[in-house]
Amino acid sequence: MKIKTLLLGTAAAFVVAGSAQAADLAVAESVEYVKVCDAYGGGYFYVPGSDVCLKIGGYVQVRSNFFSDQLQLGADPSGIPVNIVDGSAADGLTPDPAGGTVLGDPDATRGPYKANFRFFTETSLNATAKWMTDWGAATVFLDYRSDVDIGNNQFSLGALHGVFLDTGYLKLGGLKAGWDASTYDWGFNGFIGFESPFDHDQHMDQFQWSTTLGGFGFFIALEDPRDNGIFNSSYYTGDAPDIVVALTNSVGAFTWKWSAAATDTIYGTGWGTQLGIGWNGPGGGFVKVQGAYGNDAGALYAANIQPNNSGADAWHVSAQGGIAWTSAFSSLIGGSYRAEGGFNEWEASIEADWLLAKGVQFGIAAQYYQPDVADAVSQVEARIQAGF
Repeated sequence: MKIKTLLLGTAAAFVVAGSAQAADLAVAESVEYVKVCDAYGGGYFYVPGSDVCLKIGGYVQVRSNFFSDQLQLGADPSGIPVNIVDGSAADGLTPDPAGGTVLGDPDATRGPYKANFRFFTETSLNATAKWMTDWGAATVFLDYRSDVDIGNNQFSLGALHGVFLDTGYLKLGGLKAGWDASTYDWGFNGFIGFESPFDHDQHMDQFQWSTTLGGFGFFIALEDPRDNGIFNSSYYTGDAPDIVVALTNSVGAFTWKWSAAATDTIYGTGWGTQLGIGWNGPGGGFVKVQGAYGNDAGALYAANIQPNNSGADAWHVSAQGGIAWTSAFSSLIGGSYRAEGGFNEWEASIEADWLLAKGVQFGIAAQYYQPDVADAVSQVEARIQAGF
């Protein structure tokens, strides 16, 4: 009896000891796998441990440009920006702000590269985060890019910025704040980007509020006038932000946007107004027409011309049409015209795009540009891009 009791006691001691050792071992926590978020469309997933839905994307793009001659950006004596060919004084250019030379002068030390072709590599990495709050849906969007063009730095945004923020904003309900396309702009289609060089088409630091009512979208924004060009902020007084309003609507296959802006410049208060109308046909075809008008101080909003003291109103018209011939091949054609007083320019472009594989696109486009104060310039660009 004593032996039996001793054996049972020993066995119980081992069980207790074993249980204590097991309790002392670290217990692995369950793995929280990434879950798909389908509340905001495809590609989103939940950030582990939160209700934030995240989508990550990006691309690598390689492109090549061929110019009929040296294409540069300058300005005529009245301050109207013009694309010029050879950078000579005969073209009426203003001096380089850095001193002495003329922007784009191929004989100056700032522009020794004279070949008519250039290669560029651009990359993008973007992220979109969305979640719900007591104030409505919240969004944060970031798109960082780089544009590598070491040898041709007078042409490359990447050479000026390195890795730079292309777009970045936060949105809470109807309020949006950050660096994004101007509320004034409407925009055209295209993979290459030759379309409508005479419209405003600027990214701006801004505070925007928007709402919808009866199918109409209403927008009002305060934007930083210094963002209307890297070298042109001196045209703006800085006394007040640009004020922009816009109204949008869709009726069947038609969409339209009307916008107006006011800006404070060294030549007085500038203003411009713009109307764009689009039609989306069956099979991916479309037509877009846009026109804008403004005074000389607001010529940037009217025709992508910096504020000036010409005393003449500025305006532009642009049109574009596209056809999707197959699910993998489409083409575009477009043209634009702008004028201010006796100054006028026009351009035309054509583009063809192929979807080579899922996420891989190739395009080629040609543009003919007839500036007011220089010889005509034509250019061809080809690019290939793979994105996710």
